[in-house]
Amino acid sequence: MKKIKWLLFIGIAYFWASGVVFSASPALLKPGDVLTVSVKGEPELSCDRIIAPDGSITMPLIGSIGVAGMKTTDAAQLIKQQLEDGFLKNPVVSVSTSKSFSSNTNAKKQVKSSIPMTEEDMTYAVVDDNPLGSSLYNESTDSESVQAPVTSEEQILIEIRDVGTDKGISDAVLNIDNKIYQTNRLGQILVNAVSGRAIVIADGYKTATGSLNAMLKQGKAGNPSYITLEKIRLNENMLCTVVDAKNHKPVRNAEVLLEGGKVTTNSRGEFKISGIKKEFGEVVIKKRGYAVLKRVIDYKGPAIITFELTK
Repeated sequence: MKKIKWLLFIGIAYFWASGVVFSASPALLKPGDVLTVSVKGEPELSCDRIIAPDGSITMPLIGSIGVAGMKTTDAAQLIKQQLEDGFLKNPVVSVSTSKSFSSNTNAKKQVKSSIPMTEEDMTYAVVDDNPLGSSLYNESTDSESVQAPVTSEEQILIEIRDVGTDKGISDAVLNIDNKIYQTNRLGQILVNAVSGRAIVIADGYKTATGSLNAMLKQGKAGNPSYITLEKIRLNENMLCTVVDAKNHKPVRNAEVLLEGGKVTTNSRGEFKISGIKKEFGEVVIKKRGYAVLKRVIDYKGPAIITFELTK
């Protein structure tokens, strides 16, 4: 008997360690189902979501993922895998369902006021062809009207996108009133503020500044609001000349260290930089009889640069 108990204990511990808490419902998920997603120890990632008509839900950090046609256990495993991809280490995820929305007159009573819904959720929660929170729920005959809670502390998902490709920019930095956020691999950030002064910085892109509300653009249904950045045009090649600081004559055969490579100046004191892919670089110039020169090069600046060596 003791052996059986130990085997049961080991089995339970194994499933718990795997990071997925299995729910009892074997039913396949479908559009309109209300899901409760819980991530142990991460309240900001735990939420209630309604499966959209396209079979997807939008999760903080992860973005839009398709779950229709899955069991709750499969959906939990998928969310766990997405969170493990650069965000959390071995997250414990559970997914459960409550009643689906339907088009009958009793559907409104199936919605509990305790279910927090985002603006994106309201797009998909349809009762008699009216979204939740519409005028249908303000009718005097409806004593169980439901409004999505909106507070100044509500977290929102923002995506930083390339204006040309419309793709998310990873590792971009968003500063909102001196609070720093960094985008994930999808270019998304979960922020607490919904207003304030914002600065967006990303390598290879122009810095964007202004009011957060003014910078935010509304995403399509099921997608987060976003901010676009323009790429910086870098020089394809740069011609550099090394001269004597006193007489301005070319310094030939000077050793130039740049991005791990090494070249020497020609008889005119010149060297060329090509294959530029970064916004900035550092150059080190050495010549016997002269002080070592270290300089940061802005690859967005003039394509012709002169360096002066001092004896």
